[in-house]
Amino acid sequence: MSMHPQPALTAESFEALFMHGFEGACLHAQGLIQRANPALEAIFGAAPGALNGLSLASLVEPGHAGLLSDLLARADGSTHELKAQGPAPLLLEARFISLGQGQGLALLRDLTERRAREAALRQHALYDAVTGLPNRSLLLERLGRALGEGPAPDSILLVGVLDLDRFKMVNQSLGQGLGDGLLRDVARRIQRVLRQSDLLARLGGDSFGLVLAGFKRREDTLSAARKVLEALQAPFTAREQPVHLEGSLGYALYPGQGPDAASILRQAEVAMLKAKTLGRNRVQGYEEGMEAGQVDRLSREQELRLAIERCEFELFYQPQVDGSGQIQGMEALVRWRHPQKGLLMPDTFIPLAEETRLILPLGDWLLHEACRQGKAWLDQGLAPVSISVNLSAQQFQKPDLPGQISRILEQTGFLADYLDLEITESMAMQDPYFAMAMLKELVSMNLSSSLDDFGKGYSSLAYLMRFPVKTLKLDQSFVQEIGKDEKSAAIIRAAIDLAHQLGMKVVAEGVETREQLEHLRGQGCDKLQGFLFSRALPAAEVALHLAKGKIELTF
Repeated sequence: MSMHPQPALTAESFEALFMHGFEGACLHAQGLIQRANPALEAIFGAAPGALNGLSLASLVEPGHAGLLSDLLARADGSTHELKAQGPAPLLLEARFISLGQGQGLALLRDLTERRAREAALRQHALYDAVTGLPNRSLLLERLGRALGEGPAPDSILLVGVLDLDRFKMVNQSLGQGLGDGLLRDVARRIQRVLRQSDLLARLGGDSFGLVLAGFKRREDTLSAARKVLEALQAPFTAREQPVHLEGSLGYALYPGQGPDAASILRQAEVAMLKAKTLGRNRVQGYEEGMEAGQVDRLSREQELRLAIERCEFELFYQPQVDGSGQIQGMEALVRWRHPQKGLLMPDTFIPLAEETRLILPLGDWLLHEACRQGKAWLDQGLAPVSISVNLSAQQFQKPDLPGQISRILEQTGFLADYLDLEITESMAMQDPYFAMAMLKELVSMNLSSSLDDFGKGYSSLAYLMRFPVKTLKLDQSFVQEIGKDEKSAAIIRAAIDLAHQLGMKVVAEGVETREQLEHLRGQGCDKLQGFLFSRALPAAEVALHLAKGKIELTF
């Protein structure tokens, strides 16, 4: 915190802030509006001067009049939410500040759109975009709640996993659009044979989850599971042609198996895989010892879980430079400093982390550590550079991601201006509308965003123009083909031209040769990254380069 005294706000400065600020504001005398600024008039859809003379109480819903009265009496600058009346119902963030002698300043900000975005983000995070069903996260949440409450006396709960057999072949022959339509038809079929109290979720791909409760006999659970498979027997229709689908269904029962939501769902998945190995299109219950073939995987999962708890991970940083070697940024890359195996690269543990959802706590740590280190470099007096952090798909889909990043920035003291969040092209295109909403929310916080692996996936240019990203990162597979494949050179040239026309910067990854450097320089590539300049380095070594401000080119 600065120890320098802050200059007093002059009347002219106050007037400028009042009239031109983005936040709604009014001066009032004992709750009667004397003067409202244009931002407040815009919130309520009022003509200039139309709010003057009205009481603040007339703007809020009757049920919030008492809260408004209390806030006006306190006038301590604290923040509260008020429901207001306007052309449409409004939710306002309100602060009231006393100016003495019955005079006061009211500051009001419209939260309606933000709350709607948060609701939309939660919908995306907890429900499947294709079928509208709950997703894996919501199934685990509800199953955990059911297990926590405990089953009714003499009641059996079934958790099932249904995987459609050979659906990928059907999807490839029909195309994704018709394949998605088939998944919706499958969901409707299954729901017809379930009770209102049962839960059906889409776990991902062609896999569905079931939670069926309230059975008295084990035979009844098996009968319910068989009804789900029988619902698929009649052919579906696509392009006016019959499509035959089958499925393998595995289940686990509670009490008897578990003990927690994640464990019992995993046991159901193991049983489903067993059903597939036995010939598919069958129902298979979980049995003790069925996971013997997965002992190694479970052991590695537990090892990874403990590594996260013990903070055995370390961030390395690879410089991003311009054509002359001047440092333009750093990409944070995680390493696992294993107590027995030494330094492990990401490809040895990230796939398992994503599969087990341990990528979420690992990703949270990575974000925090990158910001902490960035602030440490600034405190050492080193020139500020942006730090790029890769987000996993699971992180990007969290509805509270913007709030989490805000908390991390506040805790570490790092500036949002220097944090760049990278998502892959395929992540953005899985649900473009969700990606646009999330990216806009992040950009509104002064964060930068980059589209990684560009050219490797299937971006639509129409969406690309609407994504609020500042940087495209060329996939290194194109860079490695420079001088070998004219098609790759053409793609690089087109991508750089397109990015510059859209006001974006371009980073080329995997630069390893002088020829690649010269080619990318000639095409106007903004930033370069690769072993030609530097490998990924520990933070202490990075500080030495930051002190110089550049990577010395020795060729």
